[in-house]
Amino acid sequence: MMAMKKKFTEESVEEINIENGKEESPRQIELFDKAQQERVRKQEKHSPVVFACIIALFTLLIAALTEYYLGDPLGIFPFLENPLQAQDATTEHVYGAVDVRVLSLDRADCSVITYSDGSCMLIDAGREQDAATIQGQLNDLGIEKITTLVLTCASSEHIGGMSAVAGMFQVEHFICPHYPDEPESLTVLKTQLAAQGTAIEEVAILPSDRGPYEIPFTDSVSVTALSPFSGTYDSEADYSLIVRVEFGSTAMLFTGDATVNAERIAIKALHNRYFHANILMLGSHGGADSSSDKLLGTVGAQIAIASCGEDGPAKSVLKQLRNYEMTLIRTDQAGNIHVRLDGENASVVE
Repeated sequence: MMAMKKKFTEESVEEINIENGKEESPRQIELFDKAQQERVRKQEKHSPVVFACIIALFTLLIAALTEYYLGDPLGIFPFLENPLQAQDATTEHVYGAVDVRVLSLDRADCSVITYSDGSCMLIDAGREQDAATIQGQLNDLGIEKITTLVLTCASSEHIGGMSAVAGMFQVEHFICPHYPDEPESLTVLKTQLAAQGTAIEEVAILPSDRGPYEIPFTDSVSVTALSPFSGTYDSEADYSLIVRVEFGSTAMLFTGDATVNAERIAIKALHNRYFHANILMLGSHGGADSSSDKLLGTVGAQIAIASCGEDGPAKSVLKQLRNYEMTLIRTDQAGNIHVRLDGENASVVE
């Protein structure tokens, strides 16, 4: 009878021995050893691959948990971002330009933002005595209504002239921080705007939002609030809105009076890319309690603007600006500052 050829393995050798009831021959031992060596070789060959796969899966798990709970603070896992929340940093076709005019009001804030379609945003309105100056600027630009009125914080240098300005122009949207204990000046302003038919939104970002707060303006320009978050801050200044205006691949960041504590919380909670900007409006008029090293490094701006008096930004802030090679422009020296975002470049208009 012709014997059938059979590939030897450790199991088949054992089966033959059992079936024949014989002791292992030298040949069987040799085949057994070869089969065992082959199995060990295959295990050694596949072990690194299996180990690498386990490490990769473990890394992805850690990455997913980090992104979910911390918002990818280091910006190293962009592939895990939710595509519904992601904002493309570039736009294939952008038309027109965004003009930002930072008014020179000593240590008070007011920025007029206009887009080519006629939309107008006003961020802060200085002190009470600055209302006439702001009105004059809006009239010179031919502004008849304010699309979006933004209050970064309720301190007198930001809210002082807002009631008067709101009484002079139609305001479609009003955006302000949510305060657990709302200042009276803000309550009065909201009552006035509500009576005028203005849509009012208070910002308090929830951890579950996992993204910035979208501020209504115009479809071509993305405006988002990166702070404050829901909860209680030690300082009233930390309830300030941090606002980013983005057009195409250009952006400008406004930080109100937010201190280093609010900056730290926002940067930890959100993706770094939400803070990237060509131009940074220094917080607290350039005060030492704002514009932290962490913020400056995350924003990566080329130009910093300070709405300040003759005392100017704090020495510590000036030093940090030099370290990051940011060009500083001060309203007390330059007067009104006009910058333009054209979607590809950000520049100062002379």
